Parts: sequence; C-alpha cells; structure tokens
Amino acid sequence: MVNKLVLGRRASLADTRNAVFHLVNPCRTTWASLVPAMQERYAVQPVPLVDWVANLETIQDPSNRDVQNKPALKLLAFFHVLADNADVLSADVSVERSKKGSRTMASLRSVSPAQVVNWLNQWNF
Repeated sequence: MVNKLVLGRRASLADTRNAVFHLVNPCRTTWASLVPAMQERYAVQPVPLVDWVANLETIQDPSNRDVQNKPALKLLAFFHVLADNADVLSADVSVERSKKGSRTMASLRSVSPAQVVNWLNQWNF
C-alpha cells in the first residue's frame, strides 16, 4: 500500500511539493467493541489509560524481570505523553488522498473482533 502511494504520488502529484498521506484505517472502531474478543482469551478488565500508566509508574527502578513481565515499561515515557494528551488519540486526520491513491486503503474495513483474535493467535500472545 505504501509503495503504491509513493509511486502514485510521483505520477499524479509531481507538481505538489508536500503531499501528505495519512496511513490510518479510514474506518474507525471502538475499543469497547474489541475488548470482549480479548476477554475471551484473557481474564482481564479494561482500565482507563491514565490509571494503567499510573500503575506502571509505581514500579521504581524496574529490574530486568519487571521489564520482561511488563514490556510497556520500555515505552513508559511514550504512554505518559498519550495519557496526558488523550485528545491527540482521537484527532481526525484526512485520509481522502490516501484512499484515492490506494484501492487497498479505500477498501479497508474496521478492525473486527475476529481480527483481534487472529492476531493474538498469530503472536502467540
């Protein structure tokens, strides 16, 4: 998909100095619709991002074992920024140019619970 957009940009937008293609699924879904698929596999309850990050922050000077058990500790600063700027996660971006440049992008559907189950199986997670 990315290759097609880049090559297509050369042909159709050669005179445009800055052509931006947002590579996000044009069909949004909600976490609430995907959580049940995860709960079928794991006995987990969803928590707000802010609470989850706060819980990670309680681990001071994490050991190798802590990081192995909670790999998100490696990205704690990143998750902290997301938690502090939750509105950024829901920012609307235009995908019209991307959809015009890629039939694959234009035909994408929302992420489904079945896909989540498939990914969990593939990742052996």
